[in-house]
Amino acid sequence: MNLYFDANVFIFASLIDEGDVRVRRAQELMRKVSQGGGGYTSVLAVDEVVWAWIRQKKDRATAIQQGLRIHTLPNLRVLEVTSADSLKSLSLLQRFPHLKPRDAIHAAVCFSNGISSIVSDDPDFDRIEGLKRIPLD
Repeated sequence: MNLYFDANVFIFASLIDEGDVRVRRAQELMRKVSQGGGGYTSVLAVDEVVWAWIRQKKDRATAIQQGLRIHTLPNLRVLEVTSADSLKSLSLLQRFPHLKPRDAIHAAVCFSNGISSIVSDDPDFDRIEGLKRIPLD
């Protein structure tokens, strides 16, 4: 799969609420990745997942486990964020005034690596030309 996974996919995949379609879909996608489907994310997404666990659950040990789980998921490539990505994100922020800085970095990493689809629950990606958002619901 030539898909980039936003941080919220990993967060939903780590939850237990089977009644939420986003949880089930995120877990299904992670299974597909690990079984050979492949995919991409970035070090920024790992940072966001770890911070979300620390901030919301107040559980530093589990937060670190979640970060390690992403780095060790078979067939998932964790991409670096480069200086060029940072510059590209600033250009995206100028072109798309609705965009948040972290989302601009995710988009820049996608563009730098030839990835045109992002799996995310964040509709802000919908208005970025050249990037197709695949929602979890």
